[in-house]
Amino acid sequence: MPRTDRREPIRLVDVLRQLPERELESLITRLRIRIDEAKRIDVPSQVARALVQLPELRDPGLLPGPTRELLYRIAERGGVLQTRSLPAAVEPLVARGVVFVRGNGDGVELLVPSAHLLVLRPWEGEDPRGMRALLNQLTQEVAASIAAHYLGRPATPPVALCLEPAWEVLSNPERLAREIEELAPLEKKLLLAIDNVGGEVDTEELLDLEREPMRLRGATGATPSRRGVGFALERRGLLIPIHPNRHVIPTEVSAIVGAERRAEREAQRREIRSFVLGEDHAPRRARFVDDPAPLALAMALAVRDPSVEVRPGVGTPRSLVAKFATRFGRDPETVGFIAALSRAIGLWDPSVLYTNRRLRPKRKVRSSSAAVA
Repeated sequence: MPRTDRREPIRLVDVLRQLPERELESLITRLRIRIDEAKRIDVPSQVARALVQLPELRDPGLLPGPTRELLYRIAERGGVLQTRSLPAAVEPLVARGVVFVRGNGDGVELLVPSAHLLVLRPWEGEDPRGMRALLNQLTQEVAASIAAHYLGRPATPPVALCLEPAWEVLSNPERLAREIEELAPLEKKLLLAIDNVGGEVDTEELLDLEREPMRLRGATGATPSRRGVGFALERRGLLIPIHPNRHVIPTEVSAIVGAERRAEREAQRREIRSFVLGEDHAPRRARFVDDPAPLALAMALAVRDPSVEVRPGVGTPRSLVAKFATRFGRDPETVGFIAALSRAIGLWDPSVLYTNRRLRPKRKVRSSSAAVA
């Protein structure tokens, strides 16, 4: 399957309204969707409310393996994947109203509406800090506040349909950059401060960065104020609260906010790389350090002097290190380091000299004839 550029997300109701009447009726019959003619909303809107509650979206494990992988691939492409022919694994998705097929000049396009993308659970390999994965973890209260901000009116269930306008802004880099550019100075400052500390803070850290003196505490700890700067970022979807008390900046927002800092870091990396490649840091002729064994043995013998007092269990005196450095003509740091290693392995222990039999004094053995005499 060839990969295509990301397209603008498509709303579920718009897709259903573009379907031929026969296909829409067939979908209603297959899924046994109940249509109430007395409701003020039209038939496609009622079908959309039923589709976002499909168990296959909330638990993709119910789908066969190839079908599930195909659904994930379409979701990774922003909900639009172009193919030359229909894969066999797409049939269950089309039958359940999860994927829709649209023809074009080069083949066909497999469409997953944005409402389905927002309901779909995160999968293995997806960025856990990605916008889609974080929006899927929102509580109903936070999701409703984000949807109401971009809708311009209170959100009504199901919230996934109301979040589609927000997803159109948050999934588009250009529109998201404009949304960040329009923030108030305090909101930009807080967003940048959170990004500088890694893009994730707890509630106490958020209130400290926000300089909010008021601390509302509940069973799970401090609660941010609903009138603070953090809440202003939260309702725009730029700062996502995660249960119980974490607040995360999505990867897409962090890429825009920290663009200047990342550019400086990349420039520094390029400078270091050019310096390493330009200098001869790997000469052909090897250069070895001085052998520490002579110095270690010299100090081990010097401490046998009765005038040198080294008590066990106490560190090596600095005066002794300085004395050895002067005596042997070595750097005090080197002498101190080798002295510490020598004492650690027991080289300064007086019994070391007699661990080898060849170093022990030979005992005189009388001959048998002398013994008899």
